[in-house]
Amino acid sequence: MIDPAGFDERLALRKESARQTLRVASKEELHALIAELFADSVHPFYESFSRFIEEHHSETAVRGETSDGIAFVYYPRTNRGMWYTYTGKRLSVGLLGTSSLKALSELAAEAGLF
Repeated sequence: MIDPAGFDERLALRKESARQTLRVASKEELHALIAELFADSVHPFYESFSRFIEEHHSETAVRGETSDGIAFVYYPRTNRGMWYTYTGKRLSVGLLGTSSLKALSELAAEAGLF
């Protein structure tokens, strides 16, 4: 069973840590991130992540991390983003979901990032 109070608390911690770490990311920083995450370029998400960053090259990107180790790249103008995290040495990557996009949109607006 999931404890609803614990779940709400976890989400609140994630949102607060994202708020605290939200920052503008330069194009150079994003290219360095790709090189760091996908050093061998054989990861199944290397091409998708790289293409996603390239498709949004004309937008301002923001980055941040949550209290439980999930990092993200978010584009406020189009409200799109990707997350990544490590479980041990294993990298997991994906598109941000609806609730994460909504929360990041609110945080970016509070921070004046769009």
